[in-house]
Amino acid sequence: MLAKQKIIKIFILNLLFWVPTLMVLFLYLQSDYQIIKKIDQIENVPLFQIIWRNLIVVLTLILSGIIHKMIPYFIFGLNAFYFSIMLLMSDNVIINLFQVSKYGIIEVFALSIACFIGVYKDYFLTWLPVILILTAALIEHKVIIREL
Repeated sequence: MLAKQKIIKIFILNLLFWVPTLMVLFLYLQSDYQIIKKIDQIENVPLFQIIWRNLIVVLTLILSGIIHKMIPYFIFGLNAFYFSIMLLMSDNVIINLFQVSKYGIIEVFALSIACFIGVYKDYFLTWLPVILILTAALIEHKVIIREL
């Protein structure tokens, strides 16, 4: 597969991740009330735990493609759905989406690449989502402790 085709497929995966989030944002902006009980505080998560959780997801996306090429798509979609539900449960969707965008764009890009690797078994690229996840985890930790 040509590099241009790979980039296009990864870009499409990246865009598809945000579809449920845009639906949540649209519903939030159209409603006059919170649908779910509000969550007021973000828990303080240690940096190692952030890295560990994200690397588990990346490895699951990559290795699940060995079993069947549709499994990484399912896991990727499940993560998008989970993210959207957590966003909906937040106190202010717009503010939290802005906070998450500081690291979430990098994190979702890493997950998109990992999904691509799992589906197309292009294991040469495995280093890229790992580096992106480490970068996103550092930024996420700074956002949680309110330094960014």
